[in-house]
Amino acid sequence: MAVLLRRMQAYLRDPYDFTASRIADEAGFEECLGRAAALGTQIAALGGAPTASLAERERTRGLILESLMTKHRVAAVGAKGAAQAGRG
Repeated sequence: MAVLLRRMQAYLRDPYDFTASRIADEAGFEECLGRAAALGTQIAALGGAPTASLAERERTRGLILESLMTKHRVAAVGAKGAAQAGRG
C-alpha cells in the first residue's frame, strides 16, 4: 500500500517524472488508485470486516484520493511559503 501511495504522490507532484512515480499517464494513476482501494478492502476483510459492497469500494477509493490531494495541497503551500521566506 505504501509503495502505491508514494507513487501516486510523486505523480501528483510531477506527472512527467516517470522515474519517480513509475506512472506513465492518468490511466496509470487511476489503475494505481484502484489497486490501492482493492488492497485496502482486502486488508479490512483480513481484519474481520464484512465483504465490502461496490459503494464501499468506491468510498474507499474516494477517501484515498482525498487524502492524496490534501497532502499534495499542503506540500504545495509549504513549498510556496518556503520560497517566499527565502526571498525576504
